[in-house]
Amino acid sequence: MEKKYWDINDIIIILTTFFAVSTITQRVFPFSVNRIVGIVLLMCLVADMVFHANRKKIVWWMLVAVLFGVSVLVSEDLKYNLESYIYWMTTLFLLHKLTRASASEMLLEAFAKNRFIVKLLLWLYTACNTLFLFIPECYESYWGWGGRGYFQGYASTPHTLASASCLFITLACLYLLLQGLDVVVLIGLLVSLLSVFQSGARVFLISAVCIVLVASYILFRNIQYRLAFWCVGGAAFVVMFLKSGMMDKFTAVISNKTTDVLAAFTNARSTIWAIDLREFGKASLIQKIIGHGFDYVPKINQMYYGDPIWAHNDFVQLLLSVGVLGLAIYLLSIADVVAKMKCSSFFVKFFFVIYIMLPAFMNGLYIYQHLVYSVFYLWLIAGLYSRRDIYLRTVIKKGLTKKI
Repeated sequence: MEKKYWDINDIIIILTTFFAVSTITQRVFPFSVNRIVGIVLLMCLVADMVFHANRKKIVWWMLVAVLFGVSVLVSEDLKYNLESYIYWMTTLFLLHKLTRASASEMLLEAFAKNRFIVKLLLWLYTACNTLFLFIPECYESYWGWGGRGYFQGYASTPHTLASASCLFITLACLYLLLQGLDVVVLIGLLVSLLSVFQSGARVFLISAVCIVLVASYILFRNIQYRLAFWCVGGAAFVVMFLKSGMMDKFTAVISNKTTDVLAAFTNARSTIWAIDLREFGKASLIQKIIGHGFDYVPKINQMYYGDPIWAHNDFVQLLLSVGVLGLAIYLLSIADVVAKMKCSSFFVKFFFVIYIMLPAFMNGLYIYQHLVYSVFYLWLIAGLYSRRDIYLRTVIKKGLTKKI
């Protein structure tokens, strides 16, 4: 029988799903709903870690706590430093939760148990996102490289909107794989794909493609059906790309003659990385090991580049912020999640790794919490490759779904 009370897994499922809705409606509210949701989620993850602590985990989190203490001591902008640290720590907590032996089963059961709330939130997201596409003020002209504004809904930026779209796409794919066809959710998935195209956020377009490839690979076990879907989807991709704001972004990059090709293609990210890595080389040994705090990179980029922005690269950002030690913790956490994935398909694992590493390298992963949550759900989707039938039989037996 279905449990009548909520546990931490239920709260995590509901909060991360709600986060997609609160992200695309950010500018509607006079305060940050996302910040409240993020803090509550972090508290749940901390409580979950305490309940399931072991010696290895305790040592792990003691190192993270030491890095936090160092960051606070050396910080000149405590608010920015604390906010960035929370993003990084939440990412580590979510990744470590997935490495627990029974994580997949518990989270999928929580998803099934709360399927009606999830469906309601997915329907609400679909209604809002579809409506926003027709509202002129939902297109930000400031980001329009190619002469038109990029779609951002009521999110803070087009990139935030694209990141939230990836979260919705993973949620929609997981819901459709487990609960069967839902026309509203399917429409929401297609609208979200369109939103990514219209956002002009190139990295997130590749992320969206990775989700669709993984989900379709699991859905279509017959090779002919799979190839047919990819051919039709590929043709639709080309048509949408040519008519979208994404095409404007690529056209602007190609026609940009004021900078070198690499700087133009990366939107000056390569220039920022060179500046930041040069500063890392100048640091003392202890600073190389434990970092300068999260507010150090914006300070350096303001000094040498004229803009107080983060590195747009997790590895460069963490290298300077929490040093080699913090970067190693981050990379080992990602490697552990991939190693513990319950999936026998190299194809699925490959695109899961691309989904994490590409945005982490080209834009930043942990700073986009919506994208971090989508990694959480893509990991669950990937695990269905070998265990979907077993999962369905289990939840049917427990009365959590009637799907067969």
